[in-house]
Amino acid sequence: MKKLIKTLSLSSLFLSIIMSVSFAISDEKSTALKEEPTPPLKGEMIGFEVYTPALDLPSVVFENAEGEAIKLEDFKNKVILLNFWATWCPPCIDEMPSLDQLQEKVGGDNFAVIALSFDRLGAQRIKKFFDRHDLNNLEVYLDKQNHVAKAFDAYALPTTFIIYENKIIGKYNGPADWASDDAINLVNFYIDKFKKDDTSLVETDIKEPTTQEENLSQ
Repeated sequence: MKKLIKTLSLSSLFLSIIMSVSFAISDEKSTALKEEPTPPLKGEMIGFEVYTPALDLPSVVFENAEGEAIKLEDFKNKVILLNFWATWCPPCIDEMPSLDQLQEKVGGDNFAVIALSFDRLGAQRIKKFFDRHDLNNLEVYLDKQNHVAKAFDAYALPTTFIIYENKIIGKYNGPADWASDDAINLVNFYIDKFKKDDTSLVETDIKEPTTQEENLSQ
């Protein structure tokens, strides 16, 4: 009888330890989920739709001002703001200065605005438009046959996507003030997020050499 009671006591203790560990792990996961930062969707960016999960990036080709083939994959390690527009689209015309300012303020090693035009009359038309509206920070990109727009299901203008590496993060339908604090905060949120994620991946890959590896290196 005493042996049975002792066995039951040990079993209860073992069960209590397992449950405690399980609750601790569960609490850590819950805390991690709670602490996961969310994009600042407010003000000018309240209409931004975040894709959960992010969508796969289609493999598409468009042209630059010289007629060279460009892929979104060419902009590696950059957050991309891809905007579909046209010179004959009134809301696009109103929106373009803010995209130019966004590129001026945030563009660089970590970010680029790609304003992809539907115009079929060629790069000269876009260049003249840029000159007329004093848009000095945007590059000329053309989607003459709308192949890229079709791949993104972007049939209304303007439509804007945020992209990183091979994923489409989210979409904004219609015109927006992309030079606003709300828009810049959203862009910087994703720049900071992906820079942090990349750093974590690099740090994860670093490991201490084993004794055998140390001996081989000597």
